Amino acid sequence: MKSELKNCLISVNAVHAGQTKITGVCKKGSDYQVFASNNNMMISKRENVNNDGTFSLSIPPQLEGQLLTVYLYHDKNGGSFEFSIALVVEAAELDKITSVEDYCLFSDLDGFIRGTYRGPNATKIFLTIDGVDTAILTINPGEGEFQYFLANLPIDVLSEVFISIVDKQEKILDTQKLKIVP
Repeated sequence: MKSELKNCLISVNAVHAGQTKITGVCKKGSDYQVFASNNNMMISKRENVNNDGTFSLSIPPQLEGQLLTVYLYHDKNGGSFEFSIALVVEAAELDKITSVEDYCLFSDLDGFIRGTYRGPNATKIFLTIDGVDTAILTINPGEGEFQYFLANLPIDVLSEVFISIVDKQEKILDTQKLKIVP
């Protein structure tokens, strides 16, 4: 998810339990740095802000409910704090399919189902067409896009097609029904 600069100084993406990165955007400039603390204890190194205003801080995994503070630091003229923003660590992200495009039988000429997913345990994807499972394809854990070639599979507008993501042991983590349109 892309962060937007909401208060004109710094904006931070949500942090979930177990996550080891804090990302966001802030004032652009080579003389700006950011760092994070938990209960007034520094939990990241001071990192330079990228030229486009984005930043990424490595942190140890945090527990849900922890209060974190991200500081924007101006390193010019001896250094000064520009701003800080506090956030609460949210519940761990679930492994899930986050979107699936409708599949149009007659106009999706390339024959792919496309969608997005997220989750640290999602490693594979497969389809179930009218109760029959298809081949399992590998995906990268984390957050990403998938596409599954469907054109050579036996489907029509009455078919029930489900997309599932699974973990390494092929345990189903999430399933979404594919909407098929004529």
